Amino acid sequence: MIPAALICASSSEARAYAETVWGHTTQNHPDFMVVKPEGKTAQHSMDTLREIRALSQIPPYQQAKRFILIEDADRLGIVGSNALLKVLEEPFDHTSFLLVTTHALLPTLASRCQRMSPKVEGPHNPELEKYVERLMSVRGSFIELTQEISLVEAFLDSRKSSAKLSAKEKELYTSGVQEKILKELEGVGSLDQRKLREELSYYLLKAFRSTSLPLDFIEERLQEFLVRTERFMSLSGALESFFLEIGHLPHYSF
Repeated sequence: MIPAALICASSSEARAYAETVWGHTTQNHPDFMVVKPEGKTAQHSMDTLREIRALSQIPPYQQAKRFILIEDADRLGIVGSNALLKVLEEPFDHTSFLLVTTHALLPTLASRCQRMSPKVEGPHNPELEKYVERLMSVRGSFIELTQEISLVEAFLDSRKSSAKLSAKEKELYTSGVQEKILKELEGVGSLDQRKLREELSYYLLKAFRSTSLPLDFIEERLQEFLVRTERFMSLSGALESFFLEIGHLPHYSF
């Protein structure tokens, strides 16, 4: 049995894993707990995380093992991720965490997990793939690389959501409703951009498969790249940091 955490692609996959281990359904089972994001910010509550951390130390009620499923684990945030690090580093044999996410986790958290991802078809974005090919061809020259990165950023910006306000929405355009509508439209745009950034990451990893560099390291740096763009850094800045870190790799690779 693997006592460490597992990153799963879906809740059904996580449940299937637990049921395979138990030979028993997870439905209303006392040793199977589901933790979801809470509140308006849709973040995981620190109070709940403290509770499950304490629960993980207590022996299961019926089975030989307890499973704690954390949905949307990318919503743990920096503080929440750090709160789980200790228990993931030194897990109890009787408790396993199942982290469900379709987005990037903080590298410190992801490095302590074993992945369980179904085989899925990659994205189909030939134009974006060509930009990645150009990035790979000039990655030895920082000046050329920054120029190509600016083109990638411009390409992604040009694909931002073009959602428009309907006539009915314009009628309701009071100060209160205006804020709500704008937030919804902003959310659509951010989802579009997140998808494009993840596709960019996919094509970068695919391109590095043909190099001699260790893919585990590349994948961790790409996770970090996605987290940076999600949190605080511009796309160009995050890409430059990614290639700089990759560029230093030969100095300590075997």
